[in-house]
Amino acid sequence: MLPFLIVLLVITAAFITVFMFDLIPAASTFLGRIHMGRWEDDVDWYTSIYSVVLKWIARTPAVPATDSTRLTIIDRIKGEYKRQSLQSWQEASLILAVDCNAEYDIINDFICGKIDPETGEWLQKPESIDSAMLAFAIMKSADTQRINIDPAMEYCYDLIKSFVTEDGTACYSKALPEVRFVDTVGMICPFLFEYGKRYGNKEATKLAYRQMGEYLNKGLHPELNIPVHAFNLSKGEPLGIYGWGRGCGWLAVGIMDSLLTLNKGDKMYDMLVAAAQTLADAVMDYQTESGAFCRQLIGEQVMDSSATAMLGWFLYELYEITGEEAYLEAAENACNALMGATRRSGKVDLAQGDTKGIGFYSTAVNVLPAAQGFALRLARNLKKI
Repeated sequence: MLPFLIVLLVITAAFITVFMFDLIPAASTFLGRIHMGRWEDDVDWYTSIYSVVLKWIARTPAVPATDSTRLTIIDRIKGEYKRQSLQSWQEASLILAVDCNAEYDIINDFICGKIDPETGEWLQKPESIDSAMLAFAIMKSADTQRINIDPAMEYCYDLIKSFVTEDGTACYSKALPEVRFVDTVGMICPFLFEYGKRYGNKEATKLAYRQMGEYLNKGLHPELNIPVHAFNLSKGEPLGIYGWGRGCGWLAVGIMDSLLTLNKGDKMYDMLVAAAQTLADAVMDYQTESGAFCRQLIGEQVMDSSATAMLGWFLYELYEITGEEAYLEAAENACNALMGATRRSGKVDLAQGDTKGIGFYSTAVNVLPAAQGFALRLARNLKKI
């Protein structure tokens, strides 16, 4: 009888453990959304989202690589619950959102947790091209920390070059060398421009020119001027959908963070301003009455806070460059939508989950560090304090 009771207790304990791994996140989401968006004071909202960003820089929460909400303990045990490549651009978005001088200690600790301050090498060397965005964020903030990062940045540049194919541009995945993703523009072009400028590397700058120009020439809808998720180089065929919300955000971020790195006299500056205006005018046609941008800009009304935050920040920066009031109004509306999607805890909700592949888009909406970071970048610009 005793062995039977022991087995029964073990099975019960295992069942409860598995159940709790699924129940706790679901309960947390449900409770967190009670009274979501009821912010009457801009200062309170700004302070709340800022405090969450600082907390997450110190310890960035894992972003699920799957939409599954059941038996997640199995994915955790197998090491498939999260991917480092997915985490890197979450962390980058958080770092880019804060004042590195004001948050010196937090940023210093973060960088030293990624790069050995004595050797300047990565403590854990990145393997995917996504890491370029994190390297860009570190470059933008490292000067205030006086940390040696040169070897790590060189490694990241060499990593990007290892993804360059015969056509002279970088693929996102070596398993799909003929395919170009819009994500890649946002992830590597700002890094390449910054790296080229910082280290006097003309080849890095040229690669950024080619990568950006290639997508602007081949990856936009010929009439709507919104990007497709990906395209095939050899056949020229579009892959995935036109108007994937975060995909539009990736192109917008790639253009704008590159623009903010370039000098106004640079030969590509005016071209990128024109490209930014073309994209801005296109996406604003799909901004909802609430100010949000959706998971799919065309034909859908499901808000994606990551797309809303990325595009809202992009529109404000474009207003700063051009002085066009329409961009400012659109950015303010996006900020209002983000306030409406923010939990009482200060966590920005309703961000689309990770994309599973070309044409396979997440149906989940939840908290996402990248959405939090870009929401803060937008809020800081709009002086929501």
